[in-house]
Amino acid sequence: MASTCAYLVLRGHKLDYFFSLSYLEKLFVYSAMIKEKEFEQQKLEIIIKSLASILGLK
Repeated sequence: MASTCAYLVLRGHKLDYFFSLSYLEKLFVYSAMIKEKEFEQQKLEIIIKSLASILGLK
């Protein structure tokens, strides 16, 4: 759950907020973090494919 704590801190929350969450709430935050990471990866893949097509690499 350290990554979940770091995620919340980077979002502007204090450490106390993380420790006040229930286990279920921490799981929700973790799943949101994973979904955001997957979304960012999809955006990067689209950008890379676009640049590759512009440069004529694929």
